[in-house]
Amino acid sequence: MSLFNSNNNNNGSSSPPGDENPILTAYDQFVRDTPLVTRYILSGLGACYILSWFGDLSYALGTIPYFCFHPRWEVYRILLSPFICQSILSLIFATLSFLDMGKRLEHSLGSTAFGYYLLLMGICTNILFVCISYAVYFAKYPDGVDSLLWNSEGIWILIFAMIATDCSTATLTGGDTNRRLFFITVPTKYFPLALYALFVVFGGVGMGELLAIGIGSAYGYGYCHRYLKVSTVRCQQWEDSILLNFTQRPGWITGHAAMGRSAWSEEYNTNNTNSFRFFSSAPSSTMNTMSSGLPTTTTPASSNDNISTTTTPAFTGDGYALGRSPSSSRQRPTQSSEVRAAMLEAAEKRATSSGDVVDSGV
Repeated sequence: MSLFNSNNNNNGSSSPPGDENPILTAYDQFVRDTPLVTRYILSGLGACYILSWFGDLSYALGTIPYFCFHPRWEVYRILLSPFICQSILSLIFATLSFLDMGKRLEHSLGSTAFGYYLLLMGICTNILFVCISYAVYFAKYPDGVDSLLWNSEGIWILIFAMIATDCSTATLTGGDTNRRLFFITVPTKYFPLALYALFVVFGGVGMGELLAIGIGSAYGYGYCHRYLKVSTVRCQQWEDSILLNFTQRPGWITGHAAMGRSAWSEEYNTNNTNSFRFFSSAPSSTMNTMSSGLPTTTTPASSNDNISTTTTPAFTGDGYALGRSPSSSRQRPTQSSEVRAAMLEAAEKRATSSGDVVDSGV
């Protein structure tokens, strides 16, 4: 009988760690450690790469000025083109680059502001790209038709904008002063341009990425905040209305939990060293707590008390905090010897009188 029970217990228990699926375990850790917007972007890149097997997404979604406006009016290209990924090498390197800085920026800004930031960087870059293309067209008219067929696309537009914002913010707040580009140490302020130059040598980027560096740097230094930065109140309004469903999902960072510039502090870098930064040897910035922007420290609650912190009443006296038992509140002041003596004398009198009543009744 005991053998039967032990078998049932073994069957009902979870499988040992050695039998776990490593792919599922890695994905669960990815979901647990990665904020929501960053996770969605990386998942979308993988899906976009798979879709590229069946068609040319560059022609269908790329920001080609001739198609964006007259006569086609395919304005959606300006919004969607930054999320195109059609190369396996680009997918791998983009994932390694986007993962760390996506976490850092999303913890710094909050998920709502970070999503707005990505859309802002992509839209502003592509609008500026279209304007430059038309300017070249009119400057070389009628020989500038080729400029209307230029293309701006790819996740590297957002990555270069994020790198520029990351470096400019680190420079502004006195963070890391140098970053390593493979075996070369580059000042943080010029790191985005050095990386862009390296990509140009290998022929992997175009004008869109250079424009993204300029816009990302301007945002990091605060030049765009007056006109383009979304306010905390507006983010809260969006989270309470159109984004309410997303705020209830694991990994969403609300606006009040965002870290701000503390995401670039040395203390933050020291306490978070789990993620990998592909283009830099600076300390990484993975957050260990997904439910809030900062790791919190709470006072352990007692076994019979559901309140995790003790609040000292603002008034004086022998009362106790509302919602707490007297034993868990601050202790009453020690009573004086005179009061104890009076209480003992009264108890003795009550005992004596009760004894007299019993004797008379007998």
